[in-house]
Amino acid sequence: MLNTGNGYGFFVQDRSGTCSAIVAITRDGGSMFVRRGTASTWSCAAGTPFSSMAFDAHGNGFLYGPDLTITHNGGSTWVRSPASGIVAAVIATSRLLWMVTIECASSHVTSNGCPLLLQYSKNGGRSWLADTALPSSVRIGYPSLRALSLRMGVDGRLELMTAPQIGATNGAALLWQSSRRGKGWLRHEVPCGFTPSAVALAIGPAGELLAGCGSQPGAGQQLKSILVSTNDGMTWRSASHCRLSPAPSRSCLDSPLSDGYLGEVAAPTSSRFFLVGSRSPLLVSTDGGKSWVPSPSVAANSSGGTVQVRFVNPEVGFVIGSDVRLGEDPVIWRTHNGGDSWNVVVPRLF
Repeated sequence: MLNTGNGYGFFVQDRSGTCSAIVAITRDGGSMFVRRGTASTWSCAAGTPFSSMAFDAHGNGFLYGPDLTITHNGGSTWVRSPASGIVAAVIATSRLLWMVTIECASSHVTSNGCPLLLQYSKNGGRSWLADTALPSSVRIGYPSLRALSLRMGVDGRLELMTAPQIGATNGAALLWQSSRRGKGWLRHEVPCGFTPSAVALAIGPAGELLAGCGSQPGAGQQLKSILVSTNDGMTWRSASHCRLSPAPSRSCLDSPLSDGYLGEVAAPTSSRFFLVGSRSPLLVSTDGGKSWVPSPSVAANSSGGTVQVRFVNPEVGFVIGSDVRLGEDPVIWRTHNGGDSWNVVVPRLF
């Protein structure tokens, strides 16, 4: 969503084994979408080549993860881009576009880790330049889209959080922070309490950093820890901590945070946080991350879960997921009171 009413969505249609990514625009907050164009087609058996979407304010749009296709006219026509690696993140600022790719030769876990390439574009994604200031030591152990999170801070600073390389002993994720909009980088450790395989990052309204760490997932569960920094990542407060050594505590296992897999986190205010993920309900914290409960007005659970959470201001937010009362098709939940209550909308495509 670009604001409270206007935004883009992409729909996957299956016609006799051939899938198409249909990009559409909404003017009413997600109730009705009008087709703009077909971004890509593929064999449904091969799996979806895109998992996320980003648009800037000039009609330049990107479907990515792991592949990449780009539009420069608001979604009417699309061009497949030969990205060098797995496209893990694309974000738009007022002047530049930023993209992170995972430069791994295969999709398998590697003890040497996968190097990351950060690129930027000054012309809406028509061409890209490598950010040579990002240290070559920035690598992740898992070639997974969930192993990194790229966000833009309130002061225009880039924040890149990555899962550590396999074999890391201190259980810390890494926060790479641009000191001059990509022209210099600082490194901070995020003390997850275990070596995470998935990370999530959000920026609060006053510049607070909200970090989520997820352990190895399995059987619909993933132990998670939540941390908060109010001094640009130099130190972290353990909001909801879970240590795995020598064994996870009962409070860790019984926490709602253990249900489902880590997806995204959001911090529309300095004390109210949200977490979504596959096979997870919408989890809400109203005390700065110390306690979490499922939202009673979002009917999502382990049978489907929640996929994305976005707030365009502290009061208006959107969640995409599957409502257990309405079947498997995705729905949109909307709030206009900061997440106190949510209304479900079944998006219609015209």
